[in-house]
Amino acid sequence: MTPTTAPSILIKNQLLLFFFYFLLFHVIESTWIPLDLESHFNHRAFGQDANVDGLGQHYIPKQNEPKQLMVGVPFKNAIDGIQNDNICIQGTDQSWIQLSQQQSMGALYLLVSSSHGPVVTDIQVKYQDDSVSVSRLVIPDWQQEQDPHQVEKWEMITRPVSNSQQLGGLYSIPVYLDPAKTPISLMITIPSVLSTSSFSRGNNGNIQKETKTTTTTGLFAPSIHVFAATVMTSTNALQMTAARATRRFWNQDAALIPVLLVRLHNIGPLAMMTPISVTATSRSIRTIHPGSLDHLAPGHVASLDIGIEVAPMNDDMDNIRIQVITADKIILDETIQLSLSLYHSEPYEPTKTSLQQHQAPTWYQQAKFGIFIHWGLYSIPAWAPVGKEYAEWYWWQMNHPDDPTFDHHRQRFGTAFAYDDFIPMWQPTSFDPRTWLDLINTSRAKYFVFTAKHHDGFALFDTKVTNRSSVQLQPHRDFVHDLINTSKEYYPHLKRGIYCKSKEQEQRSFSMPEWYHPSYHDNDLSDWHGPPFNPYTKQEIPYTGSPPIHDFVNELQLPQLEELVNNYEPDIIWCDIGGINNSSMWQAKYYNQATKQNRQVTINDRCGNGISDFTTLEYQETSTPPPRSWEATRGIDPRSFGFNQATPPEDYASSTQLIHELIDAASMGGNFLLNIGPTSTGDIFHTMVERLHDIGAWLDQNGISIFDADPYWMTTQDKDVRFMMGHQGSLFYIIVLDRSVFIQNNNNKDNHLMLRTPLPLQSSSTITLLNGQNNTASLPWTTALEQQITVSIINDIPNILLDQNQHAWVFKCIL
Repeated sequence: MTPTTAPSILIKNQLLLFFFYFLLFHVIESTWIPLDLESHFNHRAFGQDANVDGLGQHYIPKQNEPKQLMVGVPFKNAIDGIQNDNICIQGTDQSWIQLSQQQSMGALYLLVSSSHGPVVTDIQVKYQDDSVSVSRLVIPDWQQEQDPHQVEKWEMITRPVSNSQQLGGLYSIPVYLDPAKTPISLMITIPSVLSTSSFSRGNNGNIQKETKTTTTTGLFAPSIHVFAATVMTSTNALQMTAARATRRFWNQDAALIPVLLVRLHNIGPLAMMTPISVTATSRSIRTIHPGSLDHLAPGHVASLDIGIEVAPMNDDMDNIRIQVITADKIILDETIQLSLSLYHSEPYEPTKTSLQQHQAPTWYQQAKFGIFIHWGLYSIPAWAPVGKEYAEWYWWQMNHPDDPTFDHHRQRFGTAFAYDDFIPMWQPTSFDPRTWLDLINTSRAKYFVFTAKHHDGFALFDTKVTNRSSVQLQPHRDFVHDLINTSKEYYPHLKRGIYCKSKEQEQRSFSMPEWYHPSYHDNDLSDWHGPPFNPYTKQEIPYTGSPPIHDFVNELQLPQLEELVNNYEPDIIWCDIGGINNSSMWQAKYYNQATKQNRQVTINDRCGNGISDFTTLEYQETSTPPPRSWEATRGIDPRSFGFNQATPPEDYASSTQLIHELIDAASMGGNFLLNIGPTSTGDIFHTMVERLHDIGAWLDQNGISIFDADPYWMTTQDKDVRFMMGHQGSLFYIIVLDRSVFIQNNNNKDNHLMLRTPLPLQSSSTITLLNGQNNTASLPWTTALEQQITVSIINDIPNILLDQNQHAWVFKCIL
């Protein structure tokens, strides 16, 4: 290990350079220079007979492709639909790109996509002094179902895809480089083996764990495609690399303030350490809330939200003046032409084009943690093979002779006992919405989602279109009303969601379909249909409380969703399963009603019509998150959402595991929706209570690193370490998940932590460990070269300090 200059020695130089930092603004022109990659091109993705992914599909180029592509920053466009147009990187391939050494480089951007992705990549930049910096990035898959404006992390452009209704994306992604050094080459690699674990339900209803391991060689291998690269040669410290309209808002005084997103890149050799404000003005825009930032390290990127007022105008295009201002001067002043059509997309129409303009709200993106509640008739038998099946799918599973639930039901209840015979048995004597909400509040979750109706079709709210509900039948209570209204009165800070079941392709989870409704018929769900039957005698049995109808979607599904939207005003509609639907009708009404009420609402990706604000991952670990807003959901139970009385307490996920999954989701830009399944009486199992108390206690101590921070722009993971950046850029958090990451020093009394991810630390930065003991002693740190890679090292971390923490260790860096 070769130490570099210690932080204490650098302080004087930093202060001297700080004076010149401000003099450099707008003195030297910023110049974007495209890199010539054509000699490296080994693959064609555009035009007839091109093959992006081994399946014969390709991008369709424009008839006259421009010579320059503006994707936030300018790129040389080498696409002609005839010649090779990208560098394709697979497996052990190492694509080396030489960089010019004649001019200093402040920024480097790649125009990329991946096939069979997303794909994690390590990008190494080698400098003239033989040191190396390594950025870990996730390259999104080339095919995207979402509207491009929902992808906020990076700028992108799209082209049509052959043999598909989807669009193909090209992403402009910054690569970290140190502006104080001279880069000489760039190397891009991807792992030789990629594996992901997930659970899925087969057509027989059984849960199967699938671990997909893919070697990165061969025709169908995960691949990275590099289409262009561009560098900025400048010492001008701040550069605006993107500005765009959004469909997000800030809430202020019961009004919705539209948000304009601006992205800044510090391309100079010094940190920006003076607070700045960012404003936007034009003939149709004025700034209500300037974007603000307190710190931006050299080579780093920040995204800021500007709250604006938008006046009506005939033309969607406008020239927007963006100014970056310190306390006493304007340090950046640029005018760009921008489409404002997103700000004029209301009222929403029940069409895909209109509804796709909607976006996950700001509050949802910042919420990070929610609680799911599965409760219904299935909570009475409350049984499934432990760790293998969902207990809430009890009725489905008991109807399949090859499922263990079939024998379990026969032995426990007998062959004449129908699922609907559980209805008169339901006695929720312990149900108290205050108790449930107290627990949710104690966990420090910011929202909850409650099952209004599951696949069994038994509604837990006062629906007027069927008598199959907990209001008309036992136990004669409107549980949705009780929970929502109690939350509004006593816990107004909690956002309120309603779960509604449906099916979209392979997704599982208002249930849109009902397993055995006599009028439910869907060609894509051939075994989801009624009438119900006795699985032991094969005789038809009643579908209790359900009146005869002819059109399941428009006589039952759509009216019930409109009842939920109109009568309960949820902040989230969480669909499941999809299937046949008329979702566009209620979605347009939901969005428009919320806008009139100055509320921001959101919808997940399982409503069946391809319209959604966020992607859901169920019982699935990932290191390659979706490019837009997303949510990971699972139960405390190892496999079930509904309460499973067969699960022993020791089989539940540990508090440490759940906290790690929350940290993982938040650090990759997602939310974590954790499920509890109350018993039929309304009690919450003691182990679930303990888990939520433990999570809340950890968040009380460390929650600033989750709720008051954003994902680090660069990396997803560094060993068992995660990173978060404070909203204003002046705080940075290093979250260590496993104690083995710490390297014990020879004295066996203290440790050090070595990180190869480029961090935004400056010579004056201080680092402390959040430990709940009011210990403010800072820890020494330095930088060094480890096998030529520049690493950051936090030194002298006492064992006694690590012993005081549980579950995960959070280092707070004051930049």
